[in-house]
Amino acid sequence: MSLPVQQVSKGYRKQKALKAFEKEDPTFKAIAVPDCVQIFLSGMGDSHLDMYLKRLREDYKLHVTVVGKHRVHFKETITERAEFEYILKKKRQGTLEYARVLGYVEPLPLSSKEKFEFDSMVARKALPLRSIGAIERGFREAAKAGSLIGHPVEYLRVVLTGGASQALDCGKEALKTTAIYAFRDCYTAARPLILEPVILVELEVPTEFQGTVSGDINRRKGTIVSNVQDGKVSLIRAHVFLNCWNIDSKIE
Repeated sequence: MSLPVQQVSKGYRKQKALKAFEKEDPTFKAIAVPDCVQIFLSGMGDSHLDMYLKRLREDYKLHVTVVGKHRVHFKETITERAEFEYILKKKRQGTLEYARVLGYVEPLPLSSKEKFEFDSMVARKALPLRSIGAIERGFREAAKAGSLIGHPVEYLRVVLTGGASQALDCGKEALKTTAIYAFRDCYTAARPLILEPVILVELEVPTEFQGTVSGDINRRKGTIVSNVQDGKVSLIRAHVFLNCWNIDSKIE
């Protein structure tokens, strides 16, 4: 989740504060926007980010203003194998530009450490190594934004089984462009879907209110993992979608 913030206070104190936060908490990131007075704070949720905003203001005496709303970072992925073959033909400065890529995409397990894999089954005699590199760069660039909601595509494997290019001066660029179009062309056939971040929450509530809280979790499409009662207190553990989770006054 990220939050856009306008940085009114500048200088050493701001940099010191943000670096200290990132060092103590690997899940917190501060991303500066070039040529802009805004920074994006990225963390595990709205409460997490609000805590750091409070620390910036109170501990470091910095004046910061929130200029947008919390935004959850969704991802996209594919669920089926899909073949691709794309041919690019066009004239460029009097030279015929030709490129062709052939292969398939398939999903990686969601438990995979690698979120993007590229494999080539093309012999080096058929396609130079630098040309294969251009094709890989094209697929990696295309995977930065899926066609469902424009978010990065992860847990994806691209296998190249064939390729060709013409015109040495522009061959690599043509192959990269062809790879981008090939990915977009086969993406729908790979049955893409949206990945939503899920968090594990633990709520300690009076036993008399456990029914109300459990109902609210179900309303937010959450899944209750356990509900342990200890006298007048109940400990509820549940998996919930980050986009749906925001403790409101009803639970409080």
